[in-house]
Amino acid sequence: MMRLERSLADDYRELRPDDADSIVRSATVEDPPPPATLAEAFAQASDIERSVIDAYREMKSMEMAMKRTTSLADMRALVDVARPDRKIDGLEELGASVATKSALDRQKELQTAVLSEVSGMQETTSSMLREAEAIAGVEMAHDERLESMRRAVALSEALVESAAEDGENKSKDMAALMGGASLRGGSAVAAVAPPDSAINGGTSAPGNRLRIDAEDGDGVPCKWMYVDSWYVIGPFPNPGRINLRRKFAPETIQDLDATYEGKDGRTVRWEFVQAHNADTRCWWQPWIPNTAEVVPRHMEEYGIYYAVTDVFMDEECDRWMAIGSDDRSDLWINDQPVWGSSSELKAWRLAEDFRRVHFRKGRNKLLMRIENGPQDCGWSVCIATEEGGRSQ
Repeated sequence: MMRLERSLADDYRELRPDDADSIVRSATVEDPPPPATLAEAFAQASDIERSVIDAYREMKSMEMAMKRTTSLADMRALVDVARPDRKIDGLEELGASVATKSALDRQKELQTAVLSEVSGMQETTSSMLREAEAIAGVEMAHDERLESMRRAVALSEALVESAAEDGENKSKDMAALMGGASLRGGSAVAAVAPPDSAINGGTSAPGNRLRIDAEDGDGVPCKWMYVDSWYVIGPFPNPGRINLRRKFAPETIQDLDATYEGKDGRTVRWEFVQAHNADTRCWWQPWIPNTAEVVPRHMEEYGIYYAVTDVFMDEECDRWMAIGSDDRSDLWINDQPVWGSSSELKAWRLAEDFRRVHFRKGRNKLLMRIENGPQDCGWSVCIATEEGGRSQ
């Protein structure tokens, strides 16, 4: 991991020479002595995991600084990475002499806990290493890697700009840009009308799988599918809305088994949450159904939430999406930004904005970040079931 970090740092110096001084590190990794006990092995594994997390955070900070054309120091302050709590109560009892059955059972319990935590460490560090290798482009030559980074930075800037809410253009076609379309000759994003801007609860059905070539009687016929099943974590602190741009740990890696320190120092964990899935109505606009709205279980004012889910497609395709949230929100599909609302406090609407996006065949990861200001919080994501094309 440290070698990957230094390789990326060399490229970063060439891409951002004005910020080079802030990435000088003296990271050296020596092989530790073999552990003598299971407790020592656990402590050693914990140290290795912390080192990997630190290196991974530095790489993510460099990557985001390049993509957002901001200073590395500023991005370091914003990027947070998962640091799971690996504490095991009574670990010092491991290796103690055993004279009773209860003491033997306790030893077995501690050994099981250590093996479980070490397995979690291996999964976390392996995931970070895979992503770090992709960031550093280890299989590319230096010049090729630099050119790839320049293209990635340009594409990221274009995606972030296009994803941002635009009061004059309530629908944008981002599909070609998400597919890596050439940026020459202006923006690859067109402001167009979606296939059915009159989306409502009567034309949508719940689901996380879209059948592209479904036969008659296979599935629920509808114009829109609202994504109804999510894993949600939060709240993270946002007093006075000061953390609107801060990247909390779940924004970097979505480990559904991890726990984090959230608002007021409380432990937060991922929980399964579904949309209303009933013909309920918005109290402020009773003619609008909020069937598709998703609300966190532990909704609190001035907090940040993350929600992640998978959407499955039978075939690679482009589809329109309708997005709405209360209050500010961001949406990424397969780690590409497709939506970023303004900082205005607002009520949830089923079709606040439209985006035409590109889906891969098979699994597509959706990550939503939602801010709650005062009062309520919620969001929805709806996907058109047919291609439709541009309305005339």
